[in-house]
Amino acid sequence: MTLDRHDELELQALRARVAELEHALSLAQIPASLRSEDLGYRLRFERLILRTVSDLVELRPEEVDAGIQRALETIGTFAGVDRAYVFALREGGAVADNTHEWCAEGIAPQSHRLQGLPLERDLPWFTRRIRRFEAMVVERVSSLPQEAALERAEFEAESIKSLVVVPMVHRGQLTGFLGFDSVRGEKRWSDDEMTILQVVGATMTTALERCRAERALRESESHFRSLVENSSDIIFVVDERGTFRYESPSASRLLGYAPGYLLGKNGFLFMHPEDMLKLREGFGRVLARERGLTGQRQEVRLRHADGSFLDFEGLAANLGPERGVVLNLRDISDRRRAEADRRSLELKLQQTQKLESLGVLAGGIAHDFNNLLTGILGNADLAAGQLPPGPVRESVRLIETAAQRAAELTRQLLAYSGRGQFVKRTVLVSEAVEEMASLLDVSVSKRAVLKLRFMQGVPPVEVDVAQLRQVIMNLITNASEAIGEAGGVIALTTSVVSLGEGDGAAYEEAVPPGRYVCIEVRDTGCGMPPEVRRRIFEPFFTTKFTGRGLGLAAVLGIVRGHGGTVRVESEPGHGTRFQILLPAAGALEPEVQEPEPMLLGDGAGRTILVVDDDETVRAVAKGILESAGHRVLLARDGQEGVELFSRYGGEVGLVLLDLTMPIMDGEETFRALRALRPDLPVLLSSGYGEQETTERFVVGELAGFVQKPYTRVRLLATVARVLAKRL
Repeated sequence: MTLDRHDELELQALRARVAELEHALSLAQIPASLRSEDLGYRLRFERLILRTVSDLVELRPEEVDAGIQRALETIGTFAGVDRAYVFALREGGAVADNTHEWCAEGIAPQSHRLQGLPLERDLPWFTRRIRRFEAMVVERVSSLPQEAALERAEFEAESIKSLVVVPMVHRGQLTGFLGFDSVRGEKRWSDDEMTILQVVGATMTTALERCRAERALRESESHFRSLVENSSDIIFVVDERGTFRYESPSASRLLGYAPGYLLGKNGFLFMHPEDMLKLREGFGRVLARERGLTGQRQEVRLRHADGSFLDFEGLAANLGPERGVVLNLRDISDRRRAEADRRSLELKLQQTQKLESLGVLAGGIAHDFNNLLTGILGNADLAAGQLPPGPVRESVRLIETAAQRAAELTRQLLAYSGRGQFVKRTVLVSEAVEEMASLLDVSVSKRAVLKLRFMQGVPPVEVDVAQLRQVIMNLITNASEAIGEAGGVIALTTSVVSLGEGDGAAYEEAVPPGRYVCIEVRDTGCGMPPEVRRRIFEPFFTTKFTGRGLGLAAVLGIVRGHGGTVRVESEPGHGTRFQILLPAAGALEPEVQEPEPMLLGDGAGRTILVVDDDETVRAVAKGILESAGHRVLLARDGQEGVELFSRYGGEVGLVLLDLTMPIMDGEETFRALRALRPDLPVLLSSGYGEQETTERFVVGELAGFVQKPYTRVRLLATVARVLAKRL
């Protein structure tokens, strides 16, 4: 390892100090009063220290830790102490770690619990003195002053009777301390011994700093080597003539040459002839600089192995006469040719894909899911009509309610994708939430507590109730996931907000002044960083797993469609608050109940042909119609429906026709049936909205429309109205 000038000077000073000590020992005058045993101890101790210091000075960085451990054991054993140790400081000297420790036989090690020691808090008196670079000798712990009460309690808890601590200083900064503890008896240290221990501390400090600098240099070299070798840019080093002396791995990947092929070759030979003059001029300017980056980007064309030229943008830096010039080249060929066109194409493609995905999703849900709901809702309705009042009938009615809620969610998805229609009515938010309270309870994490607080006197809002429930469900679900397994609280509250001129600027969508109903969902979860907060309303953006990106985009779209707005406040670690503002409405509108249809008696019904590819839907339709006295013919698809009508056409008074079917869809079947009998009344059924479905037909062609899933009441009422027109 190469030491800097300061480290060399420190090392030289230590070597000189060792030499001075050796010389002093050789010339030492022995006082007549000094006992022979004391003199022998002192001489042996000083010579031991000299050998130890000399060894530490000459250690290589990788030998430092083991050398310090040996030194602690050697000095501690000779001096008769029980524990010797080194602490290193970090975090600006506020925290200490016991990095090296030696313990005499029978003494328990302490280093495992002396990591991350907060000095100011636990040892304030000790810390003040050590920061003044004072060596401390405590011959009797029990005699420490009152201001060192914390230290006395700590040392006595460790059974320490005496100790000595020497500060370790590097370049005027306290980096740690060297210490010796006596547990089994008190020990005195002379001034000469303390002077010698300070030399040991200084030597250890230099050795440790050399080791730390070596490790930092190796880590830095490894880091920058990794950056260069894994960079997507080409990095060259060339000499003053332009000859390649180093090439990064990306050179062969981008230019197509074998690794190492360019080394030793002149770089100007691989440049486009038209660029040669300006590049030589630019290279000359780089060489003219003593050292450093040119700061000026220059474009250059380099020849690929196949003979073509690629466009690069480069920066150059002069590293000095002996080290050459480093070139950083970034490939801009594709960017130059296609950037503008690609951006435009990507925007169009993304928009198209989003719309297509929504359309496919909505179509699949509308057809398949609504067919399932038709079976659930219809059979539940039939079963309830045949049961006497009681708990069983109420359970069946609850099944009907759940199926109707599911149908509302399906219609909401269709409407959001542009393939459905909304039905708004005036409702109280509190009532809408209470109706779905049980669903919300099972939707949140078991570790989350859901609290509902509804302000008294909140006016109603005019909304599509299914949409409102979808908004609330999305926000509650997101809040639950933000809380996760850590546990927390989700609070849903309502209030009234009056916005004046300019108040709407704080929200996602500007809204006019007025009175609004505020629905607030607040959680104590993980919160969001600003970069996530800015993107949460982007379609398909998600921080969750694949396929969960529509939620908040749908929330904003629904709220905007109702003339409202949204505000979000969030901070990492402090939860999130969503506020939904919806325009306050007037008085509540009573919910209109569908009238019970006029049912035909037994034997007085008509023959109705049901054409649907779903067996469950056919069975439900048959059960509902037969319950009203009608005779029912069933067909699995359009082709079978035309065949049945050909045989029983004179008896059929009405056709209930599905729109989406294999072989022959509803429109083709309708044309075929009308060709056989032009005045045949056809009632169309579909999971899509009426507007989208009926626009395929000429106005007046269809006798009516019933949307899936339908109830017994709705289907029979529609059939009765159609048949009444034919009487």
